[in-house]
Amino acid sequence: ERRFPRATEAALRAAGVAVARVGSEVARPMHDKFALVDRAGERCVAFGSFNLNAQSIWLNHEVGAVSRERGLVLAFEGRWRALRAAAGLQ
Repeated sequence: ERRFPRATEAALRAAGVAVARVGSEVARPMHDKFALVDRAGERCVAFGSFNLNAQSIWLNHEVGAVSRERGLVLAFEGRWRALRAAAGLQ
């Protein structure tokens, strides 16, 4: 909850963003911080040290990047597939 508040998830869903979580609130299988974006056929990945909460946005010194570089997007997509598989979600 503290890394990605349910209110943030709800706001993204309300804006038409498909959101998927892997793991549970108790035992998370990873601490990866990335978002894969596919908008009108344009794909990118956002990644960095930040959590999607008020403290990270307003108080912390965080690092974030967005890339449309195909190889990087594919690498993160591979990581996403591996996380889903490890969680039993194909």
